[in-house]
Amino acid sequence: MVVNGFTGFDVQNNTILLKPQIPGEWNQVIYSVEIRGTRYQMTFDNNIVEVAIKQSKHSLMSLAINRQNYELKEGLNRFIINKDN
Repeated sequence: MVVNGFTGFDVQNNTILLKPQIPGEWNQVIYSVEIRGTRYQMTFDNNIVEVAIKQSKHSLMSLAINRQNYELKEGLNRFIINKDN
């Protein structure tokens, strides 16, 4: 429920889709998913989305947050999002 409902998590083709709608009274949502042998740790905190990727032997997924496309790299990826989208 939290992953799909509040973060809008979905995977289509080679893209991780996120449409965060975190309740205002929540401080943070953190979860990990493994996709095609790569572990992605997602952190949602106010208007910031972080995606941490440790070593991957496979090609990385692309990321779309509120229909805005981003490139992911190994390590910590940090994105500031507009809550109005």
